[in-house]
Amino acid sequence: MISGVEGLAEREWEGRASRVGRAVVGLADLRGRCVMTTWDPDTQAQNVGVLRDIARRFDGRLCLSAAVVEAARIEVGDEVELLGPWSPPARHQRDHLTPGSRRQILESIFI
Repeated sequence: MISGVEGLAEREWEGRASRVGRAVVGLADLRGRCVMTTWDPDTQAQNVGVLRDIARRFDGRLCLSAAVVEAARIEVGDEVELLGPWSPPARHQRDHLTPGSRRQILESIFI
């Protein structure tokens, strides 16, 4: 979560990059939400109205597809800066990643 951002402002960030601490994350495009958004993580109760509401109000697209451009450790409190234009690499350019490099990218996001 990013504090100080107007609600839904990220819908205007398609095709840009953002710096989070020392990491850079590319923001590709708006994407659809899946059925998992209907499950409450605390109670495990399902509310399908959540997904219906997302479909009605946001054409089903409520989040941004993203990719790590420059991996770095991020921490709570790191500053976030919206950068200039960014385009995701062509699919064939991404396919050269080995399982080890994919793991390193994921670890850089979640550690």
